[in-house]
Amino acid sequence: MTGVIKKTWDPWKMYDVSLKERKAMEERALMREKLKGEWQKKVTDPYKGTGGYIFDPQMQRFYSMRVTGFNYFKVSFKSVMVGLNFVVVPIAVFTYLIYKEREGQERKIRNGEIMYKDRHNKLI
Repeated sequence: MTGVIKKTWDPWKMYDVSLKERKAMEERALMREKLKGEWQKKVTDPYKGTGGYIFDPQMQRFYSMRVTGFNYFKVSFKSVMVGLNFVVVPIAVFTYLIYKEREGQERKIRNGEIMYKDRHNKLI
């Protein structure tokens, strides 16, 4: 039995899907294959000429969504919280930590706990 791998699960046999759903899945798979073949044919055509592009409606919808996304944005409690948590809070926390560190460093320098030769920011 060297080199023989026995499958225990066959992905092409699904018993929990109705006949109608199965037929719809097969039609969608066939449609995807046709679209892929058409795209590959257009992309690899040596006589398509120079310049230009192949119009892809899916990419056009994506680019249009990116451009007009701000027009459809609605302010909500969730969007405000996301903005605060990902922009304002990190900046405030980082600023506070830097302030406390520098304040402690300044206190140690003024009390003479750190010698001049051991200071990190001598020239600032």
